[in-house]
Amino acid sequence: MDEKKKNEIKVNERVRIFGLEDLGAGEVLRVRESGGVYQADVVFDRVGGRRLETVPLDRLQRAPDLFERLSAGDVDSPLDFLLKQLAYQLPLANAGGDLSNSRTDLLPHQILLTLDII
Repeated sequence: MDEKKKNEIKVNERVRIFGLEDLGAGEVLRVRESGGVYQADVVFDRVGGRRLETVPLDRLQRAPDLFERLSAGDVDSPLDFLLKQLAYQLPLANAGGDLSNSRTDLLPHQILLTLDII
């Protein structure tokens, strides 16, 4: 089974890890054999920096790109899209500390955590 997965998963492909779905899609940096088991180094871009995970190929699933998702009709609901868009915009709107200094008393960590929560 590892040999089949090795042929499926290639370097520079976008993948997801079973059990770590909250990380989203990451990029395969390399595939290697260690102790008879094929493993992949996968890097994830996070808000606080990049995260590297080394996992067996059995736990990887290829993540479809945008065009594959659109052709398959796999799209988020408009409300989910709006919430994700707002979560990305909040830290950008607070670049100068404008939201933290507003009358609503939003703290910086509350603004940055919106992206992780959604």
